Amino acid sequence: MTDFFKTLTILAIAFLTIYTIIHLFKMNSINNQYKYIEGMENNSSASIGVLAKEYSEKIKGEVDKMKVDLSVGNYRKDYENSIINMDDLVGLLMIRQVQSMKATNDPKELISQFDVLNTLKSTKESLNVTMKFLDGL
Repeated sequence: MTDFFKTLTILAIAFLTIYTIIHLFKMNSINNQYKYIEGMENNSSASIGVLAKEYSEKIKGEVDKMKVDLSVGNYRKDYENSIINMDDLVGLLMIRQVQSMKATNDPKELISQFDVLNTLKSTKESLNVTMKFLDGL
């Protein structure tokens, strides 16, 4: 009979612990739901549109600052050469990766080897997007 009461006590404590944790998470999510909107504090006196305008202006200021720091007009050719050279480097790394891949019938090992190759491919795509953006400035 004592084993029954021990089991019943453990189940009751486990149930109360799980219930308390779930209740805390629900309360925390309900209380914080309207305090923050995508990293911006939501003041009840300000409308979301006003906050969006301030946020947009802050981003614009950072963009302007970066344009001055990068001096794209003066160093455009250097930036293009860096992107082209990096693209060549990644292409050569892709060739090296293919040549170093082991012919195996182990799917996990083969997938792991292709993950490296796919990451390099993604890097080349990112470099192309970067070049297109630079061309648009």
